[in-house]
Amino acid sequence: MRKRYAVIGLGGRGFGMFARPLVEEYADVAEVVAFCDVNRHRMNLANRMLGTSIATYTDAAAMIAEARPDAVAIATVDRTHHTYIIQALEAGCEVITEKPMTTTAENVRAILDAERRTGGKVKVSFNARYGPPEEELKRQLNAGVIGSLVSVVFA
Repeated sequence: MRKRYAVIGLGGRGFGMFARPLVEEYADVAEVVAFCDVNRHRMNLANRMLGTSIATYTDAAAMIAEARPDAVAIATVDRTHHTYIIQALEAGCEVITEKPMTTTAENVRAILDAERRTGGKVKVSFNARYGPPEEELKRQLNAGVIGSLVSVVFA
């Protein structure tokens, strides 16, 4: 049985880290049942780019209630993560959020309280952009080893 996912936040990171891989690479085990974003254009664009007609919402609580996902992936503006995390936990959903989980100690305490109350857990994804291999690649590119860069896709 496939797990039902909703993605909140369809900017570059939400699309690239969550929506696209779930639809294109993990369709055998995952079904994306809803997108939520404050910008309908981003959700429509995501559907066009993926060739899907996934339900779209601008209200996360309504989306969770109507679409009933098993898991919610959150990739909104950092300062809003905690709101969506708590809503999803309280609805009984698994939660995956991009880093940072939240931006204040008060919000961390609210999330930990929601985990205790609901028995749910939050997973925080980490998109590694810096480290020894990336730094060496940057040095090589800056040294012109392959010539002038015109375009880069880092997947």
